[in-house]
Amino acid sequence: MLVSLNPQQIKYQKNLMLSLENTGDYKNALIIAKKLSQHDPKDVDILRKLAYLHRQVGEFNEAIEKFENAVKIDDNNNDEGNDDGNDEGNEGGDRPFERTDLL
Repeated sequence: MLVSLNPQQIKYQKNLMLSLENTGDYKNALIIAKKLSQHDPKDVDILRKLAYLHRQVGEFNEAIEKFENAVKIDDNNNDEGNDDGNDEGNEGGDRPFERTDLL
């Protein structure tokens, strides 16, 4: 499968990745997600998708690594003046993230 990353086609590549995922073709969805991540390595949504897809194909260490990277980037973004004191959306409550949460 040839994946082009013309900036004008990125949204189409994301849609293709999601379509492949929805049909259970995790391996090819992962290939596209990796290409998208190379284009924008700090895209938290793509990193989370990579983590999920790695998990689906049985690559658990890679899944954990991508998820931890996403959390790290997301935490850095939240530390840059976005702390409104609202912890809404923190499903884990005060419990810290555990490596096994992904599994």
